[in-house]
Amino acid sequence: MTASLRRRVPHRLSAAAAQGRIDRVLPLYVHVYALAMIVGEATTTVLVPPSEVFDFVLDLNRYRQADHKIGRVGAMHRTGDTGTVRFSGRIRGLPGPAGTYPFKLSPSRLQFGSPVAGAARWFLDFEGTFDCQETENGTVVTHREVFEFKRPWRWLAEPVLRRWLETDTGAEMVRFKDLLDAESNSSNAAPA
Repeated sequence: MTASLRRRVPHRLSAAAAQGRIDRVLPLYVHVYALAMIVGEATTTVLVPPSEVFDFVLDLNRYRQADHKIGRVGAMHRTGDTGTVRFSGRIRGLPGPAGTYPFKLSPSRLQFGSPVAGAARWFLDFEGTFDCQETENGTVVTHREVFEFKRPWRWLAEPVLRRWLETDTGAEMVRFKDLLDAESNSSNAAPA
């Protein structure tokens, strides 16, 4: 959120908040900011450890079988737990601009950030995360994508893409689970 937006929209208490009927009122700029973001989130459980989840996702040529929003994949550069990957997006089947996206990896999380190079940086801010938690039944993977389109694209993209992204992220995680579990089953069935 920009500092200029924060300055322009003052924090106001509603009458209900002033009378103590609600605990917390978010400033108006928070509500405006949240409306500008498009969020998709879904959770699934897979039969592989987090390291294999992250290896699968970082191999974008394989991962795009699950995530149909990934178009042409370019170069990936990795140094330890950080790096960048270049790819173009696809929104509702239409090609999008290419961008170079940074990523950070930890033992339980993979996070992609906004494009740092390429035409995509002029269109959107982005955050994509994969949070993993190991359980008795496998690895619980929560995938979240947050798109914030820049002006003037925001006014066109937001109403058209909000529901689509929510639905697409759920379908993506179904394909994700099917692909990872099939790979896990085939590697477990292979003779040693």
